[in-house]
Amino acid sequence: MDYGFVHVTDVPHDDPNETKKLLERIAFIRETHYGGFYDFKPDLAMADTAYTNLALAPHTDTTYFTEPAGLQAFHLLSHESEDGDAAAEGGKTILVDGHNVAQIMKTEDPEGYRILSQLRLPWHASGNEGITLGPDQRYPVFQHDDDGKLHRIRWNNDDRGVVPFDQDIAVEDWYKAAARFNSIVNRQQSQYIFQMVPGKVLSECTHPDTAVGNGTLTVAQSLTTGVSSTAEPRSRASGGFAEDIVSALLAVLSKVCRP
Repeated sequence: MDYGFVHVTDVPHDDPNETKKLLERIAFIRETHYGGFYDFKPDLAMADTAYTNLALAPHTDTTYFTEPAGLQAFHLLSHESEDGDAAAEGGKTILVDGHNVAQIMKTEDPEGYRILSQLRLPWHASGNEGITLGPDQRYPVFQHDDDGKLHRIRWNNDDRGVVPFDQDIAVEDWYKAAARFNSIVNRQQSQYIFQMVPGKVLSECTHPDTAVGNGTLTVAQSLTTGVSSTAEPRSRASGGFAEDIVSALLAVLSKVCRP
């Protein structure tokens, strides 16, 4: 996984359980408020932009967890027009190397990088009845480990709470830094855009501090309906979260080394 993501081809797409079996061969599927393995359509079954045909900007998922998912997988099961006679339009996928754009930000705007690394933000998931989630504490956009190495990126405007006024950094300065980073993320050379097709599963690593992870920013769960909003309601996707790449590797090793 040189670029933080891989494609698995020739996956059966008539039955979503075939995708589930594939994911379970990679890692343990993480249980969340969405369930474990998910199979969904843009029908607003859950109050989340993933369940719509809205165009989404590149972002990271599960920012509202103390430990955001480290691996994600998506499989476009179908993408048909409303009458079922042809493929629907739109629904392209954006991938961004989060580690790369963070390093560009650090080089071009060191002060902005410092601000996004220091000001801690509230993150949340709400909207579904009886469900309100948030991490154990506030976290900045760029989270570093004890050695100062970039550990995690949280970048999701839909999950971000109000920028706090109780820290040493002015709110206006944070927005200025965020706008600069957003412009870097959306540069043409920062993005890899492609059309997903049934039978081709995308698996990505979202943690930039691992040997194979680049902290990939994507259009996340709305991967199948992300760039263009013209995708018809007959689109269907499946996928799931895993804890992190280490869990995945341990899962693979346990199977390889099984007596």
